[in-house]
Amino acid sequence: MCLAALGGQLRALKAQILEFDRRIIAWHRSNTTSKRLDAIPGVGPALATALVASIADPKAFRSGRDFSAWVGLVPKLSSSGGKDKLGSISKQGDRYLRSLFTAGALAVIRYAKIHGTITGHGSRDCWPGGPPRSRPSRLPISSPGWPGR
Repeated sequence: MCLAALGGQLRALKAQILEFDRRIIAWHRSNTTSKRLDAIPGVGPALATALVASIADPKAFRSGRDFSAWVGLVPKLSSSGGKDKLGSISKQGDRYLRSLFTAGALAVIRYAKIHGTITGHGSRDCWPGGPPRSRPSRLPISSPGWPGR
């Protein structure tokens, strides 16, 4: 009886999640900014709608680095004696956006490793000279096609 009750709760929760996903997709399709962000490789409807919903004015950021610092995707900086040392990602910012950006970047890297290149509408805009080849584990956070620039 307990398992049947838990199964019913799980089915109801799945139905709610599907309904919320449908609503997010519908809102995404009706918003032009969200659709433009979706053209960037690694950015899907979830990240695009989350960005549009959480950032009131993108012009508030002077550069892509300012935006990535706001999200929490920049390395910690510690300097001593005039030498700058970059540490791990600071993780101070919007945890949800940071996790979506990380998942999207990992998907782009995985796709590039399998297919050898990144295809999509915004791939040429994100990396003017093509995708980075030397160190695929680091994506250009402040590239010209990245939000906030």
